[in-house]
Amino acid sequence: MVDYLQPLLRVREQAPTDLKIDYNFMKVQRVDHCASCHVNIDRPGFEKDAEGHPLAQPFRSHPRLDLYLDGRAPHPLESFGCTVCHGGQGSSTDFLHAYHTPKNEAQALE
Repeated sequence: MVDYLQPLLRVREQAPTDLKIDYNFMKVQRVDHCASCHVNIDRPGFEKDAEGHPLAQPFRSHPRLDLYLDGRAPHPLESFGCTVCHGGQGSSTDFLHAYHTPKNEAQALE
């Protein structure tokens, strides 16, 4: 019942104001669900693990939070989203349809 009221797994959505995608003569509001998987992307302190190794995505902080994503930065997450710079399908919530590139052959097969 608690998970129903405050779910731990939820889709985080950014819908940057005045940013549209042109789908063949129809402009649609840009929507990014990227932060649903990239959970720490806008949080400082998730660059490395306890042993000093870089954290793997989707758990790592975005580099240069002072420039991107932070609410005080020139490019805050709420105003720009992710797909403006990174491309991909922002409304997707799974690896395959978000247009991620596999990092190796094993991940490609998966």
